[in-house]
Amino acid sequence: MRYIQKLETPDFFITDTNGLVLWDEYSDTFEMRTKKRTLKEYILKEEQQYLCIYCESKITLSPENSHIEHIKPKDVGRYPQLTFDYFNLVVSCEGKCHNEEDDNRKYNCGHNKDNNYDENLFLNPTLVEDISDYFEYETFLENSISKIKIKESSKDLSKAEYMLNILNLNDENTIITKSRYLTLLKFENDVIAENLTDEQIQIWLKEENLPFISLLRYKYPNIINL
Repeated sequence: MRYIQKLETPDFFITDTNGLVLWDEYSDTFEMRTKKRTLKEYILKEEQQYLCIYCESKITLSPENSHIEHIKPKDVGRYPQLTFDYFNLVVSCEGKCHNEEDDNRKYNCGHNKDNNYDENLFLNPTLVEDISDYFEYETFLENSISKIKIKESSKDLSKAEYMLNILNLNDENTIITKSRYLTLLKFENDVIAENLTDEQIQIWLKEENLPFISLLRYKYPNIINL
């Protein structure tokens, strides 16, 4: 996971949600759904660069591919007062972008998290600036296939373990661990093919729109810190 800096609440969001109480009201009509889509596009383009807030997979505006996520649950009894708090809103994948073919179950990220939120353990990607330091990456072989899983670093085992569990970021029912390895392999092959210098690789690694960007930065710590 990476730190995402939230921008100031956009004026259009204040106007569009004026008078709304329940989140479902944001989808009641075609006009409201269009406004909601505008919000999602703004967050993805201006803040998240079209990457899932949690797993860092590339996502799109399609409702089949992503949804607006409340970091602190909006349900009654939790944080209903934050339902339309812009700083509580991010965009998550649908939890199925690394599924096997014909598998439409939602395994990870926002849908797996659901209403699970522990104030003492949750690492908020919009507040914890060093969130990447809580995790490490390990390559392993499974049935002769190379994969990469996320592990807890020594920074805070309990918080990192909590996040990995509620987001299900190493789910064995999906190919997400294989996808991480293939993304790293492609990146390294591109570096070789382009014959990039360390300075040029550093420019790539400072981009915010590369899938699994935290993994790539973890593998090239000396270059990213040039």
